Amino acid sequence: MEYAVSTDVFPCAVLSDELNLVRNQVADYLMNAAGTNPQAQRISQNDLAMELGTSREMVNHALASLKREGAIKIVRNKIMVDIKILRIILFTGVT
Repeated sequence: MEYAVSTDVFPCAVLSDELNLVRNQVADYLMNAAGTNPQAQRISQNDLAMELGTSREMVNHALASLKREGAIKIVRNKIMVDIKILRIILFTGVT
């Protein structure tokens, strides 16, 4: 008998460590790209994934996580960053 684990039910349990790593990589990339100015960053998920050496799906999950945490806003395919929240995520791990 075969059993399948639904990723709809356990997505974070299965990918939590990897997702956390990619989320931090995305946060670091966006913070460095923004510098001290939270201007909108325009980069596709595919390009960001290639830059970080991960999949577009993982970048999508990481961006969604950062959006839920208030670190970014996505407006018209541009990413607006909140540098203070990104720093908190990167340097303390607390959100």
